[in-house]
Amino acid sequence: MKTRRQFLAAAATVAVALPARGEIPAGTNVPSVVPEGVPLFRFIQINDTHYQSPRAEVIHPTYLQANGRVHWLCDALKSGGVFPPVDFILHLGDMTHQHSVDRRQELRTFKALLDTLPVPTYTVVGNHDNVQGEGNPEKEAPYREVFGERFDYTFSHKGVGFVVTDVSGTGMPDLPPARVLRREQRFREHLDSFGSQPVIIAAHVPLLPVRESAVLAKSFGFVSHYVREPGLLEIVRTHRHHVVAVLSGHLHLSGTVWSDGVAHIDVCGTASYPHDIALHTVYRNCLRTQLLRLPSDLLVPSTNIHGAHRYGRDFTDATHPDYTGYLMGSAAEREVLVPLRRPPRP
Repeated sequence: MKTRRQFLAAAATVAVALPARGEIPAGTNVPSVVPEGVPLFRFIQINDTHYQSPRAEVIHPTYLQANGRVHWLCDALKSGGVFPPVDFILHLGDMTHQHSVDRRQELRTFKALLDTLPVPTYTVVGNHDNVQGEGNPEKEAPYREVFGERFDYTFSHKGVGFVVTDVSGTGMPDLPPARVLRREQRFREHLDSFGSQPVIIAAHVPLLPVRESAVLAKSFGFVSHYVREPGLLEIVRTHRHHVVAVLSGHLHLSGTVWSDGVAHIDVCGTASYPHDIALHTVYRNCLRTQLLRLPSDLLVPSTNIHGAHRYGRDFTDATHPDYTGYLMGSAAEREVLVPLRRPPRP
């Protein structure tokens, strides 16, 4: 445990690296900011854990040792000394892996683990948590019974608003059009409700591509490599003066892109290589995000879904010329500083 603590403690205290424009995709704008004062609070983002109950009828081998990484992370959060103190956990979806409609046992087992943590957890529904059943009451029922109405909701913490939006069914042909309209209506209402407060958005699927879209579509292999319905991104643009960042997962790779001064930060998650989580630190003037890999003895390269193990070749794009950078993002994507933006006064 000592080696793991040293590894993550060192990662959590590395010097702040300001984004370099040359490492950020063209056409984006990167603000410059330096943290002021002591942190107001910290929270940890985990996602794509793909936990499987040991009592499951079928164990899927896609993400080897995924359960072990979940248990290690829970133990580290409970024991202290691995991470700086955090106020809460934000889980951005795909908590479990089972594909059957009745996932209650899986979700209950996972929630029991979350309930052992010393701080509260806010959850986002992922496509594995409701079988891509956004807007389908039958498919949503297991998640609702275990986690309640945590689909489209908000919370506030020490002056920062959080807007959670359910995009788990994006791109699916059976996604009800009425659900898309309702999703956008609630999203706009939730952003409006925070007035001039800075806001952080949490969605399982990124709102825009975090790699070249054509390449990412091939390496990911699913239509949902970003939210296909454009309404949410347009709403973010109209609220860009107080939206700080959009946090997401789903892709099983890590990276950051900027649009209208908003950072779109996607985290690989623990199930798939390179096994990242995110430590978010909020200062009075900015959000600092650090992407952290789990300890080396927990890494399983064969769980990489974007590379040779799955396709017989690795992937790169124009801003990520090697496959490691394609998976993990550049240094500027893994250490991000974003101003806490507020609407201009009239």
